[in-house]
Amino acid sequence: MGLVYNHLATLVVAAFASVLTLLWDPSVVGLLNYWIPSPMFVDYASVLDIFFILAVPIMWFLTAVCYVAQISADYIHGDHKP
Repeated sequence: MGLVYNHLATLVVAAFASVLTLLWDPSVVGLLNYWIPSPMFVDYASVLDIFFILAVPIMWFLTAVCYVAQISADYIHGDHKP
């Protein structure tokens, strides 16, 4: 068992999915606009919206797949401790 019970891939993918989700959330962009006078994604808003519509659900799905795969591998190899 590793430092995070072999869930390092799950944590990395979840962190990336969280960052993508926060970047896509309009309320976070609004908060950033409060501190930064110019909006983040002005010229490329429509292209980036399509990118985030595709990327965010895929990354959360990959997070779930990594988690289930590691739980399965731990169970098969007899290391199914929390």
